[in-house]
Amino acid sequence: LRERVAALPGVTGTTLAAEVPSPVGRSSLGAEVEIEGRAPQALGGSEDLSTNAVAEDYFRVMRIPLMRGRPFGAQDEPGGPPAIIINDRMARRFWPDADPIGQRVRFGARQAWMTVVGIAGSVKSVSLTQENSSLEYYRSLRQEGSAANVNVVVRTAADPERLGPAIRREASMLDPRLPVGNYFTVESAMARPLALSRFCFTLMLGFAGVALVLAAVGLYGVMSYTVAQRTQEIGVRLALGGAAGDIVALVARRGLVLTLTGLTIGIGAAAGLTRFLQTMLFEISPLDPTTFGGVAVLLAVIGMLACWLPARRAAKIDPIAALRAE
Repeated sequence: LRERVAALPGVTGTTLAAEVPSPVGRSSLGAEVEIEGRAPQALGGSEDLSTNAVAEDYFRVMRIPLMRGRPFGAQDEPGGPPAIIINDRMARRFWPDADPIGQRVRFGARQAWMTVVGIAGSVKSVSLTQENSSLEYYRSLRQEGSAANVNVVVRTAADPERLGPAIRREASMLDPRLPVGNYFTVESAMARPLALSRFCFTLMLGFAGVALVLAAVGLYGVMSYTVAQRTQEIGVRLALGGAAGDIVALVARRGLVLTLTGLTIGIGAAAGLTRFLQTMLFEISPLDPTTFGGVAVLLAVIGMLACWLPARRAAKIDPIAALRAE
């Protein structure tokens, strides 16, 4: 089936796994960990242990980095010494000052000893917005021999939704009696747990857009009122030989001071309130300098544009009309 699927247009890689990563989490084994030469260690209250049986090229297709050691290979034959690959979180937990490669471990007194042959990067299997607390190890699907359910993982360069029927058709041609379960894309698997976050951020983005428009309109209104109040002063300056550029700079300077004052207060308030958004952010710091800098520049540009029109209008005031105004 892998060979048939790999031959489909747009497929760049295929592999097999008993389970696939999911942001909604996995069930915990709840076993104690025994390292050869050490006393068994029970898991902490916030820790869970999960496992997965995967094919040799699983980490390459899934793009999970193999940080140390080797992947599963032909040497991991059925009946041979069981080999496992642990995630880096498990390596830090049980071997903080030692090399886990080559160590033997088992999970429960009735389990067989397994040799650690590699260390892979951790996969978020609890939540995208929370620190992953799962200790995970991988077994060789070749050594498992058989499994009740196997997932065919397909990486594509095209739209993955269109490949679903083609994969079903290839399975049916291989064996009409072969039961094929549901298929899903990574995007669809992530859609449900991320739906609330996306809705909240869309709502906040809408309010932020309205606030930005109100701020620009308000600044424009303040500057227009200021120009109207200083009509006679501007007329006198122009009558005494003041240049139009000086008038523009005079009006714009006041708007710039207001803009910078508002930015300083706003950035300080935002920095204090971002801790409430921390649980909703994914791989973004609540005090991300790029975000704060980009928003500050955007607001400064909008503020300068809101000041430019009143300043330009002030520079075109007729000095005689301005001096006659009361």
